Amino acid sequence: MNPENLKDFLLQLVDAPELQPKNGVTFCNIAARRVMDFFGYTDFDAPDLNADEMVGIMKSWKEISGIAAAAHAIEGNLVFAGETSQRLHEAHGHIAAVFPAPGQVSPSLGRAVPLLANVGIRCGIIKSSDAFPVLDGEATYFLRA
Repeated sequence: MNPENLKDFLLQLVDAPELQPKNGVTFCNIAARRVMDFFGYTDFDAPDLNADEMVGIMKSWKEISGIAAAAHAIEGNLVFAGETSQRLHEAHGHIAAVFPAPGQVSPSLGRAVPLLANVGIRCGIIKSSDAFPVLDGEATYFLRA
């Protein structure tokens, strides 16, 4: 995938009016399906998959570090950050595509983390440590190879 085309797509995705949170409901799963469609993959095509189910599917992909996640995204590869509701101690999990750009230092983790095209309570291009709680460490990253 051309990284510039991916950047343009992800910038539009996080600004899509229909993906902004509404009455406490968020749409990371719909955004993730759109990213998969953009790449031409069908892994998330089953109807009504939620983030927990998507993370379950990604567990068969390659798990990589945050530094590797940013590097692979910069090369135009498909990389997601994802966590289940169990790990997040929340009602539901979360998933976000890694944005093709160098990582930025996370003050809470004390190291560079990838930027994410985050659709959730907060939508935008944000640090992974701002999209996922860091009490239990950094988010998990998955490369679709």
